[in-house]
Amino acid sequence: TSEVLEGKIRIYNVSHDNISGSLPAFVSSHQAPNCKMVDDFCIAYVDATDGSPSSVPKMFAADFWRDNVVAFNADGSGEGTILASGFYSPTSVRQGSGQGWDNPKSLFIT
Repeated sequence: TSEVLEGKIRIYNVSHDNISGSLPAFVSSHQAPNCKMVDDFCIAYVDATDGSPSSVPKMFAADFWRDNVVAFNADGSGEGTILASGFYSPTSVRQGSGQGWDNPKSLFIT
């Protein structure tokens, strides 16, 4: 089965100085907590509950099959938090920016 359909996150080093040369180097993988299918995500250094700065990057994911938006630590540690539910098959999550957005607390979800 597809790793996308299983909610599996795979992390690669795509920097120019990785030891594998021009190919991305596999770092780790983990199951996205509270997610059945991660359609799309964004990464931000903010706390998922109050929008305050965080030293741990958070992933904000659209769970297409469960109709939720979920936040969790990008490294796979800790638990996931369902931020919003009741969407009809969400496909994208982005952090809001610019005029009219309550930065960094706003998410744009489609």
